Amino acid sequence: MSKIHEIPVVVVGGRAIVSTPDGTTSSVVLALLSEIESKLETYACNGEESTIDLRCLIGMPHDVELLRKTLSVGEVSATINTFGSSSAQETAVPCVWWVSHRDFDGSRQGEFIQITEVPDLLRSDRLSIKKGLAELRVRSAQLDTPNPFPSM
Repeated sequence: MSKIHEIPVVVVGGRAIVSTPDGTTSSVVLALLSEIESKLETYACNGEESTIDLRCLIGMPHDVELLRKTLSVGEVSATINTFGSSSAQETAVPCVWWVSHRDFDGSRQGEFIQITEVPDLLRSDRLSIKKGLAELRVRSAQLDTPNPFPSM
């Protein structure tokens, strides 16, 4: 039997070509992918979460689309409608989330890549736990409960 280091390895494919609609490689997207890779490795090694602000892509819709296409879409997404809408879409790369914030008219207010298990947008506010507990107690008290000792 061969030792592990004696097994021949052939790399098929390699790094994907990242190109804009005119066929040129996008150095901005390559740089962002490299940064995401680095931050994801840091997260995998020591749990350090991070966020990348995508304001650098304002005015570069082809690069935004290329980055979205390269990261692709994962299994989990959530949308929150409050003051406009915010969404968190897991990419095809686990723990890499595309987070978007839109105004009432749909205009982009913020666009981020978050490297984390759960994006901040979806985390419960720890300060509201007591309020939630009080609300649960009020709701529970309003339920009709059977008398445990019905008259005979």
